[in-house]
Amino acid sequence: MKVVQTKLEKEEYKALLAALRAKRLSLKDGLREAIRRYIIHEIEINAGDPFFTEPPSGKSGVTDISEKHDKYLYKKRK
Repeated sequence: MKVVQTKLEKEEYKALLAALRAKRLSLKDGLREAIRRYIIHEIEINAGDPFFTEPPSGKSGVTDISEKHDKYLYKKRK
């Protein structure tokens, strides 16, 4: 998990707290919800893109990729 810190103008902060109170959300939960909504709004995944709809087609035969992916990606090439 990452910690994110920022500064808000006094009026922005007051408006945020009022909106969160109305939804009965804590500052932490409200900010997380706002970030999630922003991401969903800004990043649209093309549902027809085979990258997102088709199963993986390649086979490497390697069984420990999830544990050693950096080693395989960044190994020195001769």
